[in-house]
Amino acid sequence: MTGLDRLFFRLFMVLFILAGITLLTHSAATVIHATMKPADLTEVANSFTHSSDVITDTISTYLPLVRHSGTTICGEITLNTTWTAFGNPYRVTCDVSIASGVTLTITEGVIVQFEDYWVDLIISGTLQALGTEYAPIHFQPWGYPTPGSWGRIAYRPGSSGLLGHAILEYGGNYEGMVYIASDAVQVVDSVVQYGKGTGIYIHNASPLISGTQIVANTGYIWGGGLYNDIGSPLIQNNSFISNTVWPGGESFEDSRGGGLCNVSGSPIIQNNIISGNRARGLFERPFFMNGLGGGMYNHGGDPIIQNNTFSGNSADYGGGLFITPDTAVIRNNIIVNNYAPYGSGIYSSNTPLLNYNDVWNNNYAGVNPGTHDISVDPMFVDPANGDFHLATGSPCINAGDPVNYPATDFEGDTRPQGLAPDIGVDEYRIPP
Repeated sequence: MTGLDRLFFRLFMVLFILAGITLLTHSAATVIHATMKPADLTEVANSFTHSSDVITDTISTYLPLVRHSGTTICGEITLNTTWTAFGNPYRVTCDVSIASGVTLTITEGVIVQFEDYWVDLIISGTLQALGTEYAPIHFQPWGYPTPGSWGRIAYRPGSSGLLGHAILEYGGNYEGMVYIASDAVQVVDSVVQYGKGTGIYIHNASPLISGTQIVANTGYIWGGGLYNDIGSPLIQNNSFISNTVWPGGESFEDSRGGGLCNVSGSPIIQNNIISGNRARGLFERPFFMNGLGGGMYNHGGDPIIQNNTFSGNSADYGGGLFITPDTAVIRNNIIVNNYAPYGSGIYSSNTPLLNYNDVWNNNYAGVNPGTHDISVDPMFVDPANGDFHLATGSPCINAGDPVNYPATDFEGDTRPQGLAPDIGVDEYRIPP
């Protein structure tokens, strides 16, 4: 082979190899990209529950080949817009507002990260955040996660929308991490955790808060987990766990409502687990401020508080509940193992309408037991691990108000299963 022939041969081999690499790279990227289409996310998530090897292999192969730099968001949204997981992460660098009449739809698996503590998502139109159980939507800080690392999601008066299967964490300011000032808003099957300035702040509105875990949020003066200011929301089937409210302010006010706080309005609060929350006091000179209502504080309005379970909450006054108006209705609740020096179970300076409650291993202060109240161990299945189902033989079975009760329990089981509804969040079902 001559020198010229050898040169042509080498050039041919180089071109052949380059063409082969290009074809293989294109094929691999195409195949792997196809496995991650939004329509297939549920199937991928389901495979994760059965075979961790499948999902691990997919991720380790996919990420090096297809890199997303993310999507930067800032300013007003004036046209109907959809965010999908292919734009992840959505980095919010300044306040984002949704104009009136405009809808922002956020689909399953989207990650929204806020750059700083003053950055909010403000809704005048509609925000539909529709995650799934296996691919929730995340709202979180861009950098190191500490409570108050970003601002809030704020539904203004006249706005609408749904937060479904969303996880909101480490945000919040003096108006909470989720601010709701509109009736046409629902927060369902979500998680609101590690927030600052209360988890959910409701102002003069009647939204639905359902099936949501409200965990380890911190409030100041009014409500650690949730603060209802004037509104009449439906608050049902939620878990308020390990939230804390602190005293303070310019006038050195007492703290009110470790789990949740209601001021005026006529909320319905039912089928909620309210456990391990705390209303903190401060007793170091020159300060002398009390914690009122470890599980719940209520002042004013006409609330209906029924079929909830209050357990392991603490305060200075009213470990389980601190109730001031005599128009509050408190029925079918289990109030056990709460702590306070004054009224470890219920503290009231008025005469709320108590009936059919189980108040055990804590006491009443300022109020007498209801006519059909009982005081016995409710016999939970495993309260130390958060299982507040009623065990076989519980005295709370068939012991509730036979006329007034929610249609279902906290898991959606029909009430009553027996001659009368059960006391607490759980409607006991006979094991098969």
